[in-house]
Amino acid sequence: MFCNRCGALVSEGQRFCAECGHSLAGITDPTEAVETVPPAPAAASAAPLPPPALYDFASDEPDDLTAVMLATDQPTPVDPVPVTGATTDQLPLVASEPASRAAAPAVLPLAVLTAILTVVAATFTILEVSTDLAAPTFEVGSWRASTFASNLPVAAFVAVGAMAIGLVAAVLRQRWGSGLVGGAALSLSGWAMLMVGLADEPIALARAVVTEPPTTEAFTITIERGLGYWMLPIVAGFGVITFVVSLLAGGNDGRDGLNPWVAAAAAVTALVAAIGPLIPQGIAEWDDNWTASTTTTSLFLAGRLWQMAMLAYGAVLGFLLVRRYGLGLAIGSTVVVMVMTFTSLLDLGTSPMGPAVANPGAPVDPVDLHAVTIVGAVALLGMSAIAVLASFETAARERDAA
Repeated sequence: MFCNRCGALVSEGQRFCAECGHSLAGITDPTEAVETVPPAPAAASAAPLPPPALYDFASDEPDDLTAVMLATDQPTPVDPVPVTGATTDQLPLVASEPASRAAAPAVLPLAVLTAILTVVAATFTILEVSTDLAAPTFEVGSWRASTFASNLPVAAFVAVGAMAIGLVAAVLRQRWGSGLVGGAALSLSGWAMLMVGLADEPIALARAVVTEPPTTEAFTITIERGLGYWMLPIVAGFGVITFVVSLLAGGNDGRDGLNPWVAAAAAVTALVAAIGPLIPQGIAEWDDNWTASTTTTSLFLAGRLWQMAMLAYGAVLGFLLVRRYGLGLAIGSTVVVMVMTFTSLLDLGTSPMGPAVANPGAPVDPVDLHAVTIVGAVALLGMSAIAVLASFETAARERDAA
């Protein structure tokens, strides 16, 4: 015998199915033998009986025994959430920033220290040379940054101001601010090394008199390097370190890049502006940029080349990054050279000095800038302005698209 609900095998007298619990009343009840009556001859010709109908398990309603459920097993009813749009609209969206922007700018303490050291170097005494000779053939006196050239401290203060603007922007999580800080730091590094080279020339002249005394009389030469002098190499070193740390914010910011054609053209103008002060004039040769002579020292030549290298490296790298960090880096790298170029070209101040002092073979004159230097500086200024405007236009398109 079988259960009429699930088809499980059941035994005679069983009340309920062991598999589904269905009542077996009328199915497993004992039956009595029934006397077999042979069919009448007419029954043989009768139509065959239809096959027995199969039980429809799907239409059977569950009985009370199987439908009982403990109250603790019943699921807690949950109110349905109406869907009015995309399912992601029902969840709070949290915008996560890249690590280089979400964290506090690591460049902040280095930039502040570099700025303070620069102010000290630009205002305090750098060098003092004195002697008891009646008619010395070398320069004596006291030198500050303004003594070498009136626009040198101005260029340093402008670079420090650019660094301060960059720091504020960096704290506000603007990548171009970190770039401006790094570029201004490179610019100050070049300025500091140029100052070290300038200070080495009066020292070298005074030492030359000691090795070849002009008279047989005894004399004393005193050379004192002031606080400003010792700050200069420190500024040069911290400027490079500040730039390296600012690179932490130089990654992909997830926004559209700058116009590559504008960036490439601006990089070329930066190279032209950096090469201009190195072009020899008159009987001078290219070797005079790195070969010491009786009128120039190795440290002076190194300072000139370092300033131009910082301009070329920072500006070219910044523009070719084609990112907002790079734009800030490029502009910051040009600050000191731009101030020195245009104050010399316009003859602003009592004794302005051009970038890298002057071309080899050219007299040190505030308006004696090489034509390539002037063209490169003007073009660099114009391309920088175009790059900034293009950046604003790109940002406006991004806001409209959002």
